[in-house]
Amino acid sequence: MKEKNGKLKMVEGMQAGLTFGLRNEGGALKLSFLECGCFIRDLDIKVEGGTAWLYHWYQFVEAFVGQIKSAVETTITKKLEEGFLKLDSFLQSFPREIPVDDVASLNVTFISDPVLCNSSVALEINGLFTQRDQSRNAKLYKERFRTLSCDDPSKMIGISIDEAVFNSASILYFEAGYLQWILDKIPDQALLNTAGWRFIIPQLYKKYPNDDMNLNVSLASPPVLQVSRQKIDVSMNVNFIIDVLEGGEVMPVACILLVSFHTLSSAKFGKSEASAVVSQGELIDSGQHH
Repeated sequence: MKEKNGKLKMVEGMQAGLTFGLRNEGGALKLSFLECGCFIRDLDIKVEGGTAWLYHWYQFVEAFVGQIKSAVETTITKKLEEGFLKLDSFLQSFPREIPVDDVASLNVTFISDPVLCNSSVALEINGLFTQRDQSRNAKLYKERFRTLSCDDPSKMIGISIDEAVFNSASILYFEAGYLQWILDKIPDQALLNTAGWRFIIPQLYKKYPNDDMNLNVSLASPPVLQVSRQKIDVSMNVNFIIDVLEGGEVMPVACILLVSFHTLSSAKFGKSEASAVVSQGELIDSGQHH
């Protein structure tokens, strides 16, 4: 508030507070209003020039200060309530799932109430991969992982991911038929000819000399991941089927099964600390693959 030749100041000791609850409701975060208020300890008015002599009357000034304090407190309280409603509406508008591609969506519904710690808030999200445009719910694992808290104040966000998240993606893409590939072009194209395999599978070269091939690579089952704080174990069963191209026909003639085990260090994610591969192969005598 300001006159032509004067001014008004200042507010001291103002406190504004909002108390609310936060809970999970139907997979979304729901705010519940508890109380809201604003308090001004002191309001100092100083007027210079103009009709300043009028405001020197003690009783009038006191009444005027009280009205201003009340109006400011009421306005701030109202703004806090409006902001609360907007925040609640914003949280309710969060999507329940996020599309990943044409096959999968990521379930981002909340599955428990937020947990308040000394310096952090822990939120637990479903996080499983599910089929798009499907009403069925992904299987929830009974074993719950321990919720982590951000003990280090310098860390703004801490994320813990259960192995069920990885395995849900593994199962989904396997069932959708995405974990199989036909290799007809590779950097060393000579390997896609039976001559390149004459020392690996002599019978193949003897029966189909210098014939072009395709490699049909597919996973026999979904990859299985086991996650711990120290490491990630991955096991895969991979089928390599050799298709010979002869006379315009594609004939599966050999099958190699690889059972692969890999251990990745959590500290050096992406580097294989230990791995083992067990293979088993057979030559398919007939033109039919069994």
